[in-house]
Amino acid sequence: MSGGGLTPAQGELFDSEYAMRSAGLSEQEVRDGIAFQEARDNVMRGTLPWNEYAARLSSATAQRWWRLPGTDLSGPAAADDPFWENARRFYFYDPAPTLRALRAPLLAIFGELDSPSGVKTNVAAMRSALEEGRHPDFDVRVFPNGRHNLMDLTGFGPNEFPRLQRFVPGLFDTMVSWLERQAKR
Repeated sequence: MSGGGLTPAQGELFDSEYAMRSAGLSEQEVRDGIAFQEARDNVMRGTLPWNEYAARLSSATAQRWWRLPGTDLSGPAAADDPFWENARRFYFYDPAPTLRALRAPLLAIFGELDSPSGVKTNVAAMRSALEEGRHPDFDVRVFPNGRHNLMDLTGFGPNEFPRLQRFVPGLFDTMVSWLERQAKR
């Protein structure tokens, strides 16, 4: 499974906050970055006029958080950029109704350090939706020291992707044993 129990927009807020904190930005910078991202999201929703976003955009590009790796803060500089329509199609997708209706066996895998608060919230939302739907067969696993790509971060900083050498311990054994159990049914 890819994704989780939150909308992509909600998940990206957690990811951006984690990336900004990991980069050592101040609390005010983190709040400003999140406020800008929420404004960008509201433009996509159609609840914030373009001119208000454009005014914020002009100062956002000079901020330390602008285009910081691991964030989803940047946005196009034109109201008619195709990005807006493309992102709008998936960014606010709520997976909860689908998870409640799902009946296929499910193994959901997360890296604990993807964005720690986001993973906890995602897992809780996913479990809640699956339990509400009385899903008969699901397993949610969170791997310690794993990032979004499930590479092992043991001994590395949160943004050292190029230096990562291996997947989190137990990942493939977990997938194989889960598949074997499913095949026996």
